[in-house]
Amino acid sequence: MRRWVIGGVVVVVLGGAGALVWLLRYRTDTKVTPVGVDAAVAEFQQSRRVSLPAEPASDPPAATAGDDAGPLAVLPEAGVYAYATSGGDGVDALGGASHEYPALTTLTVTPAGCGVAQRWVAAEERFDQFLTCATPDGSGVELAAFTEFHEFFGISERDDFLCTGDPRPVGAAAGTTWTLVCARAGERATWSGTVLEPETITVDGTDVATDHVAWEIDNGDARDRQLTETWYLAGTDLVVRRVIDNRTIEGSVVGDVAYTETAELLLQSLTPSR
Repeated sequence: MRRWVIGGVVVVVLGGAGALVWLLRYRTDTKVTPVGVDAAVAEFQQSRRVSLPAEPASDPPAATAGDDAGPLAVLPEAGVYAYATSGGDGVDALGGASHEYPALTTLTVTPAGCGVAQRWVAAEERFDQFLTCATPDGSGVELAAFTEFHEFFGISERDDFLCTGDPRPVGAAAGTTWTLVCARAGERATWSGTVLEPETITVDGTDVATDHVAWEIDNGDARDRQLTETWYLAGTDLVVRRVIDNRTIEGSVVGDVAYTETAELLLQSLTPSR
């Protein structure tokens, strides 16, 4: 995954001298446009006004560990969650470009498809979205689709993947593993998950139990390393903490291009803004 930037850079390079002059304006591109909580909440509210019927039903109960609501209790409650954030991403092509992520980023949860869409927005130039669905008995969470978006050198790229395979087992014992495949035209990657030892994390002054898991994405290129650790609120799919370490290399007409992303997120409140 994360192959988008090569295509964008090559298109510009092959566009001729005029395109190269334009590209030079974006060398060492560091443009980052934060999307604050207020803006994310406004967008969330607008999406609900558009999608809800004239007589909206009452909101579903909050997704909290220990509820006896079956699959509903596994998925996060709809709304906007704020995360203290550090890190960023970058590429080394054509002089390089990098983004330092804002100190506060958001994850917006909205009902979608078989479950909920969870969109983490680092900035207008960078977001990931996961479509997750609870298994019928609430014992696992399936990743149905994944979207990633980047913008470098003034060029944006959105890639949409459909995913099939094992659900992530909720509350499973350390050492439990599972596998799924996410694919789009011309690209296929295997996601391998492992349950690690559970941990307690402090959120807004309260200690909460978490399910700790690690993901590794294998796209078939031995030069690449894509690892993510996530701490979920125990028994649910709500991200409490996430550590991202992605390093990929792709050949192009301008030589090998390296993309790196390292980031850490920490949830600021268990109650979403709405």
